[in-house]
Amino acid sequence: MPSSEMFTASDGTSFPLVPEPFCHYCSMPLGDSFGGWNICWRCNKRFVELSKENPGAFRYSPYSFTRAMAAGLYITDFPEKGSVGRLIKELKASGGFSAVLVDAIAHVLRTRCPHISWDVIVPVPASPGKSFSPAAALALELGTMTQRTVAAVLKLDSSYETSQGLPEAQKFDNMRDKVRIGGTLEISGRKILLVDDIMTTRGAAHWCSDVLLKAGATEVNVAVAGRSVDMRHLEFIGYSGPL
Repeated sequence: MPSSEMFTASDGTSFPLVPEPFCHYCSMPLGDSFGGWNICWRCNKRFVELSKENPGAFRYSPYSFTRAMAAGLYITDFPEKGSVGRLIKELKASGGFSAVLVDAIAHVLRTRCPHISWDVIVPVPASPGKSFSPAAALALELGTMTQRTVAAVLKLDSSYETSQGLPEAQKFDNMRDKVRIGGTLEISGRKILLVDDIMTTRGAAHWCSDVLLKAGATEVNVAVAGRSVDMRHLEFIGYSGPL
């Protein structure tokens, strides 16, 4: 039965972290049937598809990034998107709560995945024309906390359009060939921590990581404030903890 740990930030704000067990690759909460394997059905399906394309090739991850760790849940069909979702909405609207969310991200990286290390923090790029980037705000806060360089080197092509409203099958590839890199000096030979506010389809993290690896990064891991999930999935896995 999935269970959640409560986190309390330095300012006293409390909320539940992503329930355990969760997918080793994308932090999707898991039920008993998949919990023992530490992989969700979507990541497993991608492994199968990739093995058919290139039989015999070893892959540690089904994506360009190695692992993605999420602090809490962004519940798409729950009032105010749940506790963490409410904080993310405030972050998007006014830039508030970045320190609280980064407190949680740092806690999760330190306690749930302590072997991850990074030299440079890179935010996922904002959509063209956006004046504020939640990912950049989180990256800057995390850079200050961990004393790591923040390099906003990724940009989206002007032809990029949001995946909102696209069929599920098309959302993963929506950033394909749309991510540009402005410089490789801070990336080449470095371990990268890619930061975003929400992980939904894994596509943004995958295609951004792909560009970073081609620019010379030695490894890319991902950290996000919220893992997108719906109530149907939480009910299916038997999670009945705090939201």
